Amino acid sequence: MKIIREYIEFERGKTPQSAMGLGLKGKIDQWLDENYNMDYDQPGALEAILGDSELEKETREAWTKFMLSQGYDWDENELYEMFQQQIDVVGNLPLGEKKFDDVKLINTKEGWEIQFGGWEDFAKYFDGDYEKYLEEVLGGDAWTYFEDSGEYIELSDIIDFIKSNEIDLSDLKKKFIEYGGGDLSDEEMLEIISDDDEFSDLAKSLKYAAGGAQGNSNESAAFNHIKGIIINHFGLSNIEWDTDHVVYDAHITKDGVENLIQCAYLKEKQPKYNEPQYGYMSDWDKESFEMELENQLEGL
Repeated sequence: MKIIREYIEFERGKTPQSAMGLGLKGKIDQWLDENYNMDYDQPGALEAILGDSELEKETREAWTKFMLSQGYDWDENELYEMFQQQIDVVGNLPLGEKKFDDVKLINTKEGWEIQFGGWEDFAKYFDGDYEKYLEEVLGGDAWTYFEDSGEYIELSDIIDFIKSNEIDLSDLKKKFIEYGGGDLSDEEMLEIISDDDEFSDLAKSLKYAAGGAQGNSNESAAFNHIKGIIINHFGLSNIEWDTDHVVYDAHITKDGVENLIQCAYLKEKQPKYNEPQYGYMSDWDKESFEMELENQLEGL
């Protein structure tokens, strides 16, 4: 009789697999109604199945996997119980999209993909009290954490940096001449700025530029550090910016999908953020120094 019923369903345009699925859904529905007076799609239905010790373990697992494949919308308690009972959540999710806040998972025949508007979308998935800080660093709005006056930086170190990186000093030279300096070589000009108090404003500009470059460099180091944690924890690769849809597209491993699901629902599974022991201290960047110097000189 079972084969005949499946054949009839097939004749009606359903595959044998979908016909069997309808039968299983009906069985689960009937069990839930008789034992818990609830419907198959009702919130808490999966929790009732997972928590019923009278159901055999194999039955609980089979029913859970079927409900996942049908797109059942679990809650935190149900997800926790599925992981406790070692049920493969990710491997039984249907093809298509599932959204977690601002992050979208896409299950395709070729594997899992992920879309997100910016790295700051992952800040909420970290454990601890750093969400605001992480969101600002990953969103490129963290200057207040890294602002640096540069007053402690020795002019001799700045001059060594300028020489070794062939910094463009044309704007500095114009200001130097305006302040009464001659049309000298860069080396002579820098020596006078270092030693002559009449050019103290230019000396301060060099220090502030170095401080700005240091701050920018440290902010970039923090961004790259945190981004690296995200990429490793969630198994991201082939990350590309989609200008048409204004999102990042990336591949994500099955383990990464499981980690994301856990992080979205279970705080104890979220990765921890730990700043390096001595903070972020990265080398200055040539372009950043030149930009900061230009800004400082414009203010004189």
